[in-house]
Amino acid sequence: MNFNMKEKIPVFLSVLSFLLLSFCFIFISSLVDSHKAVLKELALLEGEKKQFADESKAQKSEAASKLAREKNRREELSLKIETRESDFTSKERALLEEKESIASLEKQIQAKEAIVLEASDAEKQSNLKIEEAQAKAAELAGEIPRLENQLWTIKQSKETTDSRIIEVSDKLSNYDSITAKIRIHHTNALKGIREYIRERPWIEPGDTLSTSFHSLDLGTGTIGLPLGSDAGIQQGMLFSVTSRKDVICKIKIKEVDSQKSLGFIIPLFGNPQKLRKVEKIDLVNL
Repeated sequence: MNFNMKEKIPVFLSVLSFLLLSFCFIFISSLVDSHKAVLKELALLEGEKKQFADESKAQKSEAASKLAREKNRREELSLKIETRESDFTSKERALLEEKESIASLEKQIQAKEAIVLEASDAEKQSNLKIEEAQAKAAELAGEIPRLENQLWTIKQSKETTDSRIIEVSDKLSNYDSITAKIRIHHTNALKGIREYIRERPWIEPGDTLSTSFHSLDLGTGTIGLPLGSDAGIQQGMLFSVTSRKDVICKIKIKEVDSQKSLGFIIPLFGNPQKLRKVEKIDLVNL
């Protein structure tokens, strides 16, 4: 029995070894197949990677080409915009010059129309006088010599008028420059007059005198002013009384001497009661 057991043990070991070898072979074969599958998958991934890289490179090249084209297109558009802006500025300047030229022509046309109207009126008046003279000549044949003299005088007047028209036309040709000089002279003179306004013995509508008042009687509606004819105030003048641009009332000057004057408050205008609360007033000539 022991012998049989000894014989069975090697057989069992052989079977066990075979089984282990078979399992190892199967396991190794499985590992080899798995490795081959992995290598195949890696090869596919590598191919896909290369294809993706090629496609990315092509797309990048196409995108760079599109970007360059877009940049060139933008530069062309910018150049066109600059060119059109320059053309627009030139056209706008030309339009402005054209408007100024039209305005100048309109002024010349208006001046000539005025001359023509003046000449037409003078001619109409002359024709009217001639017609009247002819009618009188027909009615009063005995006064023909006198009427002829009058007619000659009228003709001379017409010739004088025509000459005057020509003279006025020549003067109007230089009207703009002359009036510009006169306007400058007038502005300078007016400025000088206003600078020395207190030295002149008169005031004009719109002029303002700042002063106080030495008496106020709201019962009789009178106000005494420390300004008289030396300051340009005259009897009958109307003034608007203000304080800090607030209109209080209106007064009319009734009595004046060289240094003071008396004014009557015009009723139903403003609020003369405010005069009790102020010390200084402004008189605006109306």
